[in-house]
Amino acid sequence: MQPEKLDLKKLKAFELVAKEGSLRTAAQRLHLTTSAVSFCIRRLESDLGVELFKRLPNRLALTLAGQHLLVEAESILTSVERAVSAMPRGDSPHELSISVCNSGLISFIAPRLSQFLHQFPNTRLSLLMHTSSEAMALVDAGRLDLCLGRFQSSEIPNDLECKVVFESEFAIACQRKHPIVRRGISLRNLADYPLITLHKHTQMRSVVEKTFEKNRVKFPQCIEVRNCHAALEAAPQENAIAIVHSVCTKTAPDTKLSYLSANDLFPKATFQAVYRKHANLTAIMPVLNALIGRGDK
Repeated sequence: MQPEKLDLKKLKAFELVAKEGSLRTAAQRLHLTTSAVSFCIRRLESDLGVELFKRLPNRLALTLAGQHLLVEAESILTSVERAVSAMPRGDSPHELSISVCNSGLISFIAPRLSQFLHQFPNTRLSLLMHTSSEAMALVDAGRLDLCLGRFQSSEIPNDLECKVVFESEFAIACQRKHPIVRRGISLRNLADYPLITLHKHTQMRSVVEKTFEKNRVKFPQCIEVRNCHAALEAAPQENAIAIVHSVCTKTAPDTKLSYLSANDLFPKATFQAVYRKHANLTAIMPVLNALIGRGDK
């Protein structure tokens, strides 16, 4: 599956159709036509490269991929709605668009964006989701103001600025009765079980593989997933171990997991904000400071 390119409008349409089981009911709640909602769903399926619904004669039924996406969509939409609930309905002379490259970051940025909107009520904030490479390209093209994620310094164009927002430890997630809980966390113990981690072209996977290589421990069998939430979804269903960013465990879809710190094994993950050097810094710096936490009391 190709990395997803999600936006909140498509996610909301998908969520309503999944819950209502009807395009017509979802369309009524969204104040759209049935064909418009159907188009949103098909575009989302095209973006993800998977079928989310089985089109049955009298109803729509979620596929396995659709069931997994619904769990994540509900978490994302709930966090976003909470973050923007304080935004007033009056005129909004300032507009900012922000892309988040990992759905697990929503739980981190939601309270900070809520505080920002309280301080700057005349700002209209658009929160989207893209992969890191897509988001950086959109910022470079002037179609996004800011993107938040993990980026290789060598890949950042010269006309873009990059600032560290926060760091997150790595965490191990597994079934509560998994043998690794009793044996303890070490690279050699981890090597005895399949690892659930992100695909090869991500910084997390690179860090994990290099750590095994540096310590001369053979990298075990790997189950690749698209993001940390997908890893947490798979952890209860497999005799495997998920390696995730600890920040993503705050919105974990399953509470029947054991979470163990992997801080002694892997270096912390650094998350950055990227924006154009010649952008309107008067508008960008307040929200950037809110994300970094400089506005905290």
